[in-house]
Amino acid sequence: MADYLFVYGTLKLEVAPAEIVEVMRYLRNVGRATIRGFLYDLGMYPGVRLDANGGEVEGEILEFNDPAVLKFLDTYEGYDPETPGKSLFVRRRCQVHLKEENLFCWVYEYNPQPPRSRRIDAWPPP
Repeated sequence: MADYLFVYGTLKLEVAPAEIVEVMRYLRNVGRATIRGFLYDLGMYPGVRLDANGGEVEGEILEFNDPAVLKFLDTYEGYDPETPGKSLFVRRRCQVHLKEENLFCWVYEYNPQPPRSRRIDAWPPP
């Protein structure tokens, strides 16, 4: 059964770093989409904080069939389902807007609240 992941930064297929390229072969790009929230520049990568009152954060939906993909990406994103409060990112399901429909996808949300001054409109920043 297919599952979906919304990506907005270094998990995008075209910019995936070398250490995750192997697992990215198991993901298929479904299309460009948006979520509601705030995007932050965290230096080497972006982070999103989901918020229904936030702006549209652009990204891509990736489809996969193997749950092992998420376990690998959880490690890469610093997410430990046993201790989510101590994780750098937390994997959550959220509503994603794809063309004329909404789809529920996994997304990695940045766990700490970054300073407002780090907000950006897009990744990579201009």
